[in-house]
Amino acid sequence: MHMRRVAIYTFLWVMIFLLLMGGKFAQTEYGEQDDGSAVAPQVMREPYAMFGIDIEDIADDRIDEELDAAASTGAAWIRIYAMWKFIEPEPPHEAFRNGQWGTFTGRHRYNWSHVDRIVDAARDRGLNVYLTNMLPPPWANGADPNCNAFIGEDLSCGNVIYDPHWYTDFVYNEAAHFKGRVRYYGVWNEPNDGHFFNGPRDGTYLNVFMATYVLGAREALRAADPEAKLVGPELSMGTGIPNSNADWADGWLEPMLKYFGRVFDVVSIHNHSNSHENAKRNAERARRIIERYAPGTEFWMTEFGADTCALTQTKQAEQLFGVYIDTINRPWWTKTFYYALTDHDPAKSCGAGLFTGADNGFTPRPAYWEYRRITGYDQ
Repeated sequence: MHMRRVAIYTFLWVMIFLLLMGGKFAQTEYGEQDDGSAVAPQVMREPYAMFGIDIEDIADDRIDEELDAAASTGAAWIRIYAMWKFIEPEPPHEAFRNGQWGTFTGRHRYNWSHVDRIVDAARDRGLNVYLTNMLPPPWANGADPNCNAFIGEDLSCGNVIYDPHWYTDFVYNEAAHFKGRVRYYGVWNEPNDGHFFNGPRDGTYLNVFMATYVLGAREALRAADPEAKLVGPELSMGTGIPNSNADWADGWLEPMLKYFGRVFDVVSIHNHSNSHENAKRNAERARRIIERYAPGTEFWMTEFGADTCALTQTKQAEQLFGVYIDTINRPWWTKTFYYALTDHDPAKSCGAGLFTGADNGFTPRPAYWEYRRITGYDQ
């Protein structure tokens, strides 16, 4: 009887220990490398790790205010841009080819300070950072230095870079710099939009994109940080080839996975339809392609927007609720980033933001309160 009682007590203490430790471990994305050395943990707000907010960029003087707002939603993740043209405004100052990771094309001068401030401030608030690359520097692709990829008809911002190894060096140095702070990297923003990838208009466009921005980047990422994950292709719901009628799935995602296989750790798309039903259909379409050519690969929707220029604020909140319920109910759909935290056009009083823009008072909309309700952060 005594031994039986001891066994029961031992079992109970073991279970209590495991439950306590399980709660502790659930807070981190990763904590040790294979050699046992410490890696700075990324705090996870379980069980809501699927909730993210697409911020993209923040002015230096607004970092604290906007990240406080992002953290107050209960989201676990933010998505921001690494804009190559601002990080490396000048070409390598010593051009050579030594075959070494990070200096394959010479000695580079990067300025990570702005992205550093956002990443560190986000982590201080318990937010994980997903970093998406975009916009080559004009010296690398001959773009008009004044081009704006977000407005207008000038596609030169997206011109293909002359030497893919410049980008390979960039990715290696980026991953080495942010190792332990960032784990997930978006390979390139919306390559099926000519503003971001102004590639060839013939059947070579996919090969050019993969050779320029994906294949070398994947190897560089692994070399710099074996724990890092490559996310892509970050497709918009627009045309599949720049200035063509081929859609994102038939013109990009399916041939990409069919011919290049499991090149991404996470497959990602965007959806700005203002409809969670439309987003769900596109997510399920992407999943069918994934299961055919790269089964088991995670799926993220890294932008979903509901715009109050087209919807009432109540309808915006309803669409946000719908897309997160769709995410929660599909185990293969592991993250959704709502676009956006704030309106991006300061001249408008409407937009897709959870908050109005800074010029319009930075005021929360009903969708903000809905986000908090879904995550349970207001309880």
